[in-house]
Parts: sequence; C-alpha cells; structure tokens
Amino acid sequence: MIMKKRRRGKIRWLSVLLTGCLLLSIIPATAFAAEDTAPAKSENSAGEEIQMPEQQNATEDTSNSVIENTSEDANTENKDEQIDKSNEKSSAEVATLALEQPKPDYLPQGVTYFSDGYKHAYHTRVDVTANVSVKDSTGTVVETTQVSKSSGEFNFITEGFPSAEVLQTAVENLQTEIETPYKARGTVTSENESAGPIIDHFESASLYTFTPTSGNPVDFSSDLEAAKQYFNEHPDATGTFTVILDVHEYQIYDYTYDLIVQEPDAVDEAITMVDIGNIWKNLDASQPIAFTAEVNPNSECANQMTLTDEFWMQWTIDGPIIAKSNPKKPVAGATYRYGVKLTAKDGYYFHEGFKGSGVGCTVICDGSTITAFSGTLSDDRKQLILWFNDIKVTATDESSQNSIGDVDIEGVTFNYEPGDVPKATAYKCDPWDEQYDIEYEYWEEMETNVNGESIPVKYWYSDESKNNALAQDKKITTFEDGKTYMYSLSLKARDGNTFAANSKVMVNGTNVNNANITNTGTGLFVVAVRTIKPETVQLQNISIVEINNATISFKVGDKPVFTGKTAENVPYIYQSEFWSTDGGKKYHYSADFWNDNNPDDLFTEFESGKTYTYGIYFKAKEGYCFTTDTKLKINGKYYDYDITDYDPLLQYPNGGYATMWVDTNLTMTPQVSGTTPEYKITEGANSSWKQNSDDTLKFVANGDFSKFTGVKLDGTLVAADKYTAVSGSTVITLKKDYLSTLSVGKHTLTIVYNDGECSTEFEIKAASITSSTDSTGNNSGSTSSKVNKPDTSETTSPKTGDTNNMFLWFIILFVSGSVTIGTLMVHRKKQYNR
Repeated sequence: MIMKKRRRGKIRWLSVLLTGCLLLSIIPATAFAAEDTAPAKSENSAGEEIQMPEQQNATEDTSNSVIENTSEDANTENKDEQIDKSNEKSSAEVATLALEQPKPDYLPQGVTYFSDGYKHAYHTRVDVTANVSVKDSTGTVVETTQVSKSSGEFNFITEGFPSAEVLQTAVENLQTEIETPYKARGTVTSENESAGPIIDHFESASLYTFTPTSGNPVDFSSDLEAAKQYFNEHPDATGTFTVILDVHEYQIYDYTYDLIVQEPDAVDEAITMVDIGNIWKNLDASQPIAFTAEVNPNSECANQMTLTDEFWMQWTIDGPIIAKSNPKKPVAGATYRYGVKLTAKDGYYFHEGFKGSGVGCTVICDGSTITAFSGTLSDDRKQLILWFNDIKVTATDESSQNSIGDVDIEGVTFNYEPGDVPKATAYKCDPWDEQYDIEYEYWEEMETNVNGESIPVKYWYSDESKNNALAQDKKITTFEDGKTYMYSLSLKARDGNTFAANSKVMVNGTNVNNANITNTGTGLFVVAVRTIKPETVQLQNISIVEINNATISFKVGDKPVFTGKTAENVPYIYQSEFWSTDGGKKYHYSADFWNDNNPDDLFTEFESGKTYTYGIYFKAKEGYCFTTDTKLKINGKYYDYDITDYDPLLQYPNGGYATMWVDTNLTMTPQVSGTTPEYKITEGANSSWKQNSDDTLKFVANGDFSKFTGVKLDGTLVAADKYTAVSGSTVITLKKDYLSTLSVGKHTLTIVYNDGECSTEFEIKAASITSSTDSTGNNSGSTSSKVNKPDTSETTSPKTGDTNNMFLWFIILFVSGSVTIGTLMVHRKKQYNR
C-alpha cells in the first residue's frame, strides 16, 4: 500500500521518543560539530522542536576532514579518506528498538501492541564549490570567482550512508564541469579541500500493520485513523498490532576546494575550438558543387583562423576529391564525405587534440558539436585539415531531391518593450514543417560606427550553446530603450531534405527580401528580417471580432467558397477562413497557401453525413491584442470558440495574444439536394415600405433560430447591424435607416439557415409628392407595423392619398375664395373714403 500521509518533521509523541533515541545513538559516531555548536531543529507532530545534530561545521574538524596536499595523487587519496571517514561517522548501525508502550485504548482486548523500532533511509545531494583564482604568467592573481555545481535534488537514496565510491564519483564529475572551461586558459591545480555531510532535514512517519492470528496482515501505512476504524469494526480481532517509525534523513555532502588556474607565458595561443557553418550539402550531379562554408563570424574563431579550402571526397578507397579550388560535378549515386582546411592567424596555433582523440578540443559544424572527425596538423600546427565522418551526402539529380518549397515562419515576437528579455517564439507554419528545423533565432544590437556603417555590438541566440559561447559583455540580456536591434534566423533541413534553390521565406506574414537569404541547400540563413527600437506600448484589448457575408451553408457536393469580410478601420487583420472535419484531420482554407501544399489533408467538396466546423484566423494590429474575453460575431450572430486554440508562444506579458486562430462552435452538415428542410416565410411576405416612413419591416420564418446564420437581400448578405434577429421562430426586422437606402421597386429577402433558406419579395414605394391627412388624422404614409410590437403587429401597404374626401376640398376652396374677395372689397372701400 502506498504511504498516504508523510508529513515533513511531523510525528506523534512516540515518534519523538524514537527519533530522540535515534539521534542519541547516532551522535557519538557522527560528531561533526564542535561541542558549542548550536544544534539544528526539527518538529514533532505537535509542533514542538526536536534538537538535531548540526553538522555544518564539519569542515572545521581538520583532523578528520581537511588534509592539504598539492599533489594530484595525494588529492585523490585525500578525497577517498574524507569520504570514508564521513561514511564511518554517518552510517553507524542503530539497534532495533523494541519498546514496551502502554496499549492504546482503541485496540481490542485480543490484540497485542508492539513497537518495532524504526527504519532509516538516507537521501543525499552532492554540492561542489570551487574558489577560483586565475594567475597570469607572473603569478599575479588577476581574477577571482566562486563556481558551484550540484548533483541536483537529493538523488542518492540508500538504506545506509552512501559509499565512498558513489560520493567520489559524483564529486569528480562536478569538478570536471567546473574545471573544463579553465583548462583552456592554463594549468589547473587543487588546494585546501574540505568535505563533510550537512543534515538538511528529516522526514518521518509511523507505519501501522495488524497481523491477525489467522489470515493475511492488514497494512494501514501511516493512516492511524484507518486502523482505528478497522478495530472499531472488528472488536473481536486477535493478533498483533505493530508500529514502526520510518525515518528519512536528507543530507548535503558539501565539498569545497581552491582551484588555481595558472595562465601560460605570453606566447602563441592554442586554438581549442573550430566553429564553421553554412556548408552546402546539396550535391546535384547536374552542376558543379557549390562551396559556401565559413568560420562562424560571431564566435571567437573568427579572430583566430581563416577557412582556406573545402573538399568533398568520394567514399571509396583513395576516392577522388572535389575541392573548392577545383570545383567539379559530383557523380550521381556516389557518396561523398566532407572536409575543410583551416589556417591559424598570427599569434595562434591549433591544439594537438585535433589530430588525436579530440580531448581538450571542440568542433562545431552548423551549430552542432561534432565528435566523429579526424584531423591532420602541419608541423608548425598552423594548418588543420578536418574530415567529418558523419557529414556524408549521396549525390543525386535535382529532380530526385526532396526539395523544401516556400517557408512560412510565424509567431516571431517583435513588439518588445524596454526591459523585456529576448525569447524564442517562432514556429513553422507551412507544409514542410517536418522536413526542417528552426535552428535558432538571432538578435543583434546595432550601432553606427564612425564610417556611418551599422555594425553589431551585442548578440542573442535562442540556441543556448551559441549564447553561452558569447563573452558576457557581448550578450543581449534585455532590450534597452532607444537602441536598435536586428532580427535574423537560421533554418536547417533534416533527414536528407534540401531547400529548393528558389525557396522563399515569409516571416509573420511578410515576405523576406531574397537578397537577405543565404541558401546552402541544407540550410537557410535569413538576415535582417526586421529592425526594431523597443518602446513602452500599452496594448489595447480587442473586445469583439466581426466577420460578415461569410458563406456558412452548403449542400452535399458543393465546393467550399469563402466570402467573409471585415469592416474597415478595425484593430485586426483578416488572414483566413477555413472549414475542418474528421477531427481536424481534413480541412480547406480560404488561403491557397495551405491548400496547395497539403493535398493529402485537403477536402475539395462537402460530403454527406459529415459535420464541418468553421474557423477563422486573424492577426492583431500593432498596439492591440486578443484576449480570452474577445467576443466573436459571424454574420451578426455571436459564437463561442475554443480559447485553448490561442497560442501560448504568442502571448504578451499582459496576457493578450497576437493572433486569433481558432475553431468556432459554428458547425454545418451539408444537405443532400432535394432533402433541404422546407422553410417558409409565415408573416410579412410581399409587404411594402414607403420612403420617408418612420416604420420598419418585419418578417417571420418557421426555422429554428439556433440554425439561423444570416439575411440576404437580392442574393447578397446583409450586415448584421442593418436588422434585428430574435427567436420565435425566427423574427427578422429590417431597420428604417437600412430601408431608406434601398431603391424603389421590388426586392427579394432571404432568411438563411445552416441547412437551408426561405425567401419572399417586398416592395419599396416612392414617397408621395404632396402630404395630406386622412379622415382619422393619421399620416397617409404610415403602416400598422411597429418596432415595439414585433409579436402582434402586421405590416400593411401604406395609404396613397387616393381615398381623400374631394367634397371637403371644394368647401375649403370656396371659403378661402370668399374671404379673399371680402378682404379686397374692404380695402377698396377704405381707399374710396379717402
């Protein structure tokens, strides 16, 4: 049974007593600390402190653990002696305790209580610390530092104290890690070694087992409550109830020493690393081999050597060699091995290790460390020829090459702010993603020199080995305000694939200038992709994404068409729509890039019985970001989408995202021709609307509103803000502002569902030339349809004024004429009287 409860330093009163006995038995054999050293403390289950032996001053016991000796053999013997003594002090056997304890009251009468002592396991971690002093050729200390290495967590687990051999091996491995970088600078020696264990903490638990008089034992692990419940349910149980204390001691074996690095006299410096790249590996039998290799310009090698020749030797006995100095066509089907000739610059020579086992030397080729090589050195060690046993290529005709086409790299982070740390976020987004790797991303801090040239002064690689090889003052650790940075990247073909001679590269949706691409066949080095000046930007969250006029209803046999559009001046950029099926294994994009290059994953027409999921791909504009709260509206209707589709590599520090490439919950099952559901307009068919009217037009269809996807007018999808759509079954109301934009005459309105549609005509009538009032006093252009009563009103044709009371007009005309004549007569009479 797995132990259910192990609580660090938490034990019951019995555990306290047993631990105390344990420590009393250990201390005489493991007295690492001076008598006046303060003891370490742990806690029992009641939270009380338990005194533990403090061993941190073990290094002060010089009689047992510190022996000084400058001889390497003596140092090894010294380490063995220290480890043996630590073992002797820490692994003393402790007798099994069999304590008679009062029988707990939860045990039945027939059960005997027995405390069976404890068992003890050691968990050991090895730490090595070197106090490094670097001396120049005169013996003057020019550099001091402290370097520490650790075996990791407490990964040596033993029943007794770990053996001297185990500890010595761990110490030596960590010493090798520490000393290797310094051996290239001179002779290294060790002094003042000290070692000893330090108790970190204890973990313990009481384990309970009941052995019945007959039957199998019952193991409660550390669950006392389970034991109590068992005996409560079995009051007639007979047998023995055993308690044992399980103790785990966590200790650190701490090894400290002084490392002296003696630099040689100021003479020629040995070259211990060769770093070359951009090797052309596309051996095409139809043309001479191209030679493009170079010494890595960003490594220290660039100042130490020059690449003077390259070779491809046919893999046969005394096979012919094709060299850079004499390029030729390779033989189709023949296998060639690669070699290179390097010449040391003044003040340097090549280390002898290059012609032997390679000890003390490193060879890097196209970013990878090479161990399978053979070298030849000139007598003065100024020239080195290296043959790479693992760089073998079989020459073929170009037509038989596995060519990698146009490359699309997305997700590169460019919107850095001052103080941000460079990060690798690029990913492959093309059909060739399994045929090549992003070898590394690359940032350079650029400055303008006195000649007006832009030159790199600091660097950052996503490849840790390359980054670690940079001098500290040459590393970009964070982006700084006001400085200029240039982005590049390196791509590497895999498994015998090569990049086509005309391969194009797109980064974050923008094509890279071909002049900035170096193609070696098996690699693409893409420089100056983009230059940035980091500045603080407050990203704005995009609250809603809308796409309208999308075609989301199809019949069986239809080919996918994509008509979705976004409005102008929105903070996002349309990239693609797509449909997917078969769990995402088959798809069709509006962007031909993915369709053309993935024919095996492409469906070309909608099939019967399958369900298709609609998806969208947008990019946020500069200064904006998508969030998990961003809403999505398609053809005027809100849809959910899978927020787990957001790419964490494209997440900003504020939690937003640069892209929105998601599957939605809009699904569609294509209908077989002739089986489309019979939808029809049940209200508002053949209605009319008069220009200058304040009313709207309402139409009701019998379709399920959950399947409603949009409205068309004369075959064109209507933007969602031009109408309202509510359930019951489907109620569509065209807004007045939209109706006023329509031309006079008849129009066809279509209500679209994801599995069918229905249509009706309606008419836009011209406004009357004269306005009048009918017998009820209402405006003659009004209709009975009202926006605030969509469920009960009914749209009717507006009145035209033809039913006005003509007799009333004659009465008004007669009265008006009489008044006019009377006025004139009065006026003339006044003039006559004058």
